[in-house]
Amino acid sequence: MGSAKAQTHCNEKIKDKRKRLDELLKSGGQIDQGAFAKVKESQRMSDEGKMDQEEADGVKKRCRVVGFALQAEMNHFHERRAVDFKEMMQAYLKQQILFYQRIGKQLESTLNMYDNI
Repeated sequence: MGSAKAQTHCNEKIKDKRKRLDELLKSGGQIDQGAFAKVKESQRMSDEGKMDQEEADGVKKRCRVVGFALQAEMNHFHERRAVDFKEMMQAYLKQQILFYQRIGKQLESTLNMYDNI
């Protein structure tokens, strides 16, 4: 019974971690949208003569860096989530194997009891 509690605890930790990662990815999308809004704004200001084109290009370059960094983070989180799911399923299946092995041993023991009758 203790192993079932351990498995449940492990599953809860993984679900919590996944929830936090999903929240980070959502906030990352907001960061990305904000960066693109800055690029549009700087380009508009450049077109209106309120900002040098060189400065607007710098904003665009920084936005690309933010986008690439965000994509790298998302890729990392996705890979980590896949690894966590794999580990969770492996632990679950190992516990299932142990559970059914115990049932098999109990059935063998019961069968052997009939030899003594």
